[in-house]
Amino acid sequence: INRKPRIMTTEFTKAEAKAGACAYILHGLLQRLEKQNPGLVLDLLNGVRADQSAVLAQGHPADPVTQVFAESIALLEQCHAQNQMRDESVTG
Repeated sequence: INRKPRIMTTEFTKAEAKAGACAYILHGLLQRLEKQNPGLVLDLLNGVRADQSAVLAQGHPADPVTQVFAESIALLEQCHAQNQMRDESVTG
């Protein structure tokens, strides 16, 4: 996914702060679960991609649906990449 870098501002709406907090907590939980169940994050990522493909095959989903898939994939890709970097630093 190509994204423009976002400039952090000092002002968040309540909804943005909640979304950020949820993403932060979820990311931490996924990292801990990945340690206990190696491959879990990649399995989740592949499952979300498969679900996205199935939804797209049915037609043009509403914009919020495509945004949810995009954010889900981005979060899981970031977590997976960080897990790989962690694993490489441990084994390398």
